[in-house]
Amino acid sequence: MAVGGSNQRSKIIGVVAIVVIAAAGFMIVRSLFRGSDRDRPSSAYYTVDDGASVFVDKIERIAPFDHAGQPAVRAHVFSTDGNKTHVVGYLEKYDLDVMKQRDAAAARGESPFQYNAGPFIKKPGAQYTKWLSATDGREFVDTMVVTPPEGSTGTLVEVYP
Repeated sequence: MAVGGSNQRSKIIGVVAIVVIAAAGFMIVRSLFRGSDRDRPSSAYYTVDDGASVFVDKIERIAPFDHAGQPAVRAHVFSTDGNKTHVVGYLEKYDLDVMKQRDAAAARGESPFQYNAGPFIKKPGAQYTKWLSATDGREFVDTMVVTPPEGSTGTLVEVYP
């Protein structure tokens, strides 16, 4: 019986590894084929209230950052109608302390990849308190799955201001 449980666990670990690798590959390919700089957005949505409202700032901002005395995080916004109506799909931030450690390690000639600075993501809303990293596997990938607004039609796409 222990052998069967070990096989099942190995299969689950294998599936999670494939999902994480596929997600990382998708993000790399997407970044390589985004188009010219003029096609790239110059601004993005951010929030200080778990996605209840959003504001616009430069896309280069690394979240969290201070916005009117509150920590702001990136809000990934999606729409099915060209941004006439939208939904916040998930929030994103980085661990700034870990990013500093990673940069210091690289400056010392050490591998910076031993540090996981993010991105960390979570669903919007106060009821979702756990920030997830890619090491969370399937739960991380599932968090990026966005449900269209009720009654909407069309293709759900990420939108920018």
